[in-house]
Amino acid sequence: VATDGQHLYTSLYKSPGAINQYTLDGTFVKSFTIKGCTSNAIRNLAFDGTHFYAADTESWIYRLDMENQQVLDTITTSEYARHNNYSPELNGGKGGFVMGDWTTSIYTDKAGAKIGDGPALKGASGTAIHNGVLYAFEQGHEDAYSLSCYDVASGKHLRTISLADYVEITPSAEAAAAG
Repeated sequence: VATDGQHLYTSLYKSPGAINQYTLDGTFVKSFTIKGCTSNAIRNLAFDGTHFYAADTESWIYRLDMENQQVLDTITTSEYARHNNYSPELNGGKGGFVMGDWTTSIYTDKAGAKIGDGPALKGASGTAIHNGVLYAFEQGHEDAYSLSCYDVASGKHLRTISLADYVEITPSAEAAAAG
């Protein structure tokens, strides 16, 4: 899920390049397919204030043009990008990505060059950074609906909470995030 402040966008992990667009109140607008995004289905979306980025479990990130529904650029990375998010706090405030596979996380600049290692994760399928804290939706805990928090600078685990404890969320045994 990502937003540009005008719309929400979600991906459909079983369909290469498939995107759903919604208004900010959650009303469905349309579905479309990103031209040039055909290798795997998109697992995660990110927005840097100008462009959207998509990760699809390979060692690259697509820079997208949502209006024209196409790939603008493919950014090569040193790691698989099952989870991916943009953070303006990385790279000395120049911005970058937190990305990785189920158990890894690295920090890269906007060109995809590795600038550091993040914490080891437990089945991460989505990440976000805010105020120096990395939030990871992890499915590798005893409870498969866990949100863990890590200090970005040190990688130290701060806490894990179960999202299944919230009445609003009623996950099923078959539920999985980002594939």
